Amino acid sequence: MTAAVKPRSDVDRMLEMFSALNLGQSDSMAMVTVPGAPWSKSRPRFTKTGRTYAQPEDRDAEERTASYLKRVVKEPYPGNVGMACLFFRPNRQRIDADNLLKHVCDAGNGILWHDDSQCTAIMGVVELDADRPRTVVAIGEH
Repeated sequence: MTAAVKPRSDVDRMLEMFSALNLGQSDSMAMVTVPGAPWSKSRPRFTKTGRTYAQPEDRDAEERTASYLKRVVKEPYPGNVGMACLFFRPNRQRIDADNLLKHVCDAGNGILWHDDSQCTAIMGVVELDADRPRTVVAIGEH
């Protein structure tokens, strides 16, 4: 007879990930959940003259993610920042975790940090949750 394993909460998972990044449980830690399927940063597009541009869907998704980040971080961190992200996908479609992280990093510019080069510790985990797709982000001083 085996005991049922109690599922861990998003908060517990984020604390474990934060700890794995050697960030501890800093007073400066903030956590936010962005509902909906995680967005993957697409490749840059080029005009005929060679200039790059972003897809309108990417810009809209970054603005949406940024609006959630603004709710928990009032001013950008001045120094190095660590970030952990849990991406709960609605399906088993293969997706690169680094493109999901790029999206959150770009959405965090000017909100979480002045520039995403301040993000000196980062971790991303992709999992399946068809019933409640979401992105959980935890950030703090590093």
